[in-house]
Amino acid sequence: MTPLPQEVLDKVVDELHDDHGALKRCALASRYLLPRSQRHLFSTICLSDDAQSHRLHGVLIVNPFLPRCIHELEMNLSLWKANDVHLPDTLHLMTSLQSLAINDAGLWIRMSRSISDSIKDLVNLPSLVHLSISNADFIPMLFATPKAMKSFQLHGSLSFTDTLAFAVSGMTTELLVLNLHSDMLGIGSQLPALSQVRKLILHSVSSVVPSTLGIMGASADSLEVIEFHNMFPDGIDRENIFTFDFSTLSRLSCFTFTSTFRTELSINFYEKCVVMLEKLCSFVSANPSSARVKNFRIILSTNRTPSPISATWAVLPEFLTASALWRRLDQILDSARGDTDTSFQVDIVLKIPILRRGDLSMMNGMWERGLRSQMPRTSGKGFLACKVVQVKAL
Repeated sequence: MTPLPQEVLDKVVDELHDDHGALKRCALASRYLLPRSQRHLFSTICLSDDAQSHRLHGVLIVNPFLPRCIHELEMNLSLWKANDVHLPDTLHLMTSLQSLAINDAGLWIRMSRSISDSIKDLVNLPSLVHLSISNADFIPMLFATPKAMKSFQLHGSLSFTDTLAFAVSGMTTELLVLNLHSDMLGIGSQLPALSQVRKLILHSVSSVVPSTLGIMGASADSLEVIEFHNMFPDGIDRENIFTFDFSTLSRLSCFTFTSTFRTELSINFYEKCVVMLEKLCSFVSANPSSARVKNFRIILSTNRTPSPISATWAVLPEFLTASALWRRLDQILDSARGDTDTSFQVDIVLKIPILRRGDLSMMNGMWERGLRSQMPRTSGKGFLACKVVQVKAL
C-alpha cells in the first residue's frame, strides 16, 4: 500500500521527465512508480542499428502497453541491415507516434519493401505531426491522404523519385525547415504542401534560392516568421544576393538573420561578424521591404567555447560596436522604413563565451551603449533591444 495518492506520485515522476537515470531508479524502486516512469522512459526512442531494433521488439512484445507510450522516434539508418525482419513489426506497434526523424537512409530503394511500407504507414498515422528527413535518395510518395503537419524538416543531401511535390502532395505544414546542400527539390510556386507555411527556417539560403522564392510565393498569405541561418557564407558575393518583395507577405511580422561562426578566437569572430554585417547591409539595400517587418532580428553567435576562455572575449562587444557598419545599417533600415508610423523593434543578440559570471552585466552595458550610439535612428524611432548571451560549453 502506498502512503501517498497515486496522482501525487505521478506528478513527482513527471518532474523527472528529462532525467533518465532518476526515472530508471524510480521504475525499479516501486510498482507504484513503474508505469509513470516507463511512460517517460519510452516516450522518445532512438534506433541506430538492427541490434537495438531487435531488443526494442522483444521489450514491446512482452509489454503491450509500452508502444502507446512512444511519441517520438529517431531512426539513424546508416548502419542498418536492409533485411531487418523485426523492424516492420516493431514500427507497426507504434500507433501513437507524434514525431518521426529518418536520418541517413541512403538509397531508399535499397530498403526492403516491408520496411519502406512500415515507414510510410508511420508517416500517415493520424497522430504524427512532425517529420524530419536527412540524407536520403529516391524518396518515394510519402503521404497517402491529405494531412496537416505541424513541422516538416529536410536536411543534408536529398532526392526524390519524382519531385518534392510528388512526395508530399497530400501534406500541409505550419513549420518548414530546410537545411540542404543543394537545391534539388523541384519546388514550384503552386505547390499545395507549402502554401500554408507559417514559419520558415532556411539554412544556407544561397544553396536553395529558387526553392526559397517558390516557398515564399506559395505561402504569401500565411507566412508570419522567416529565419535565415548562415545566409551569407564566405563564398557568396554581394552580386549574388537574391531579391524579393517581402511586402507581398501580408502576415509577415518577424525576420531573423542568424549567423553562427565556428571559431574559438575573438578576433576571428569579429572579422566574420564584420563580413556578415557588410553582406546584410547589401541584402537590406537590395530588399528594402525586409526592413518593414514589426520585428527585425540579428543574432551573431559562436558554436565553439574555447578552453580556457580568453579575456579578449570580455571586450568584444565594445570592439564590435565600434564598426561603422552599424551606423550604415541604421541608415539603410531607416531609409527602407521611410515615414511609416508603424511601431517596430530591432533585436541584436550576441552569443559568445564569457570568462566570469560578473562579466555578463558589463558586456551587456558595452553592447547596448555602443549600438545605441551607432544606431540613433533605430533607437529613436523604434525599440532597439541589445543583449549579450553566454554560450554554454558543450
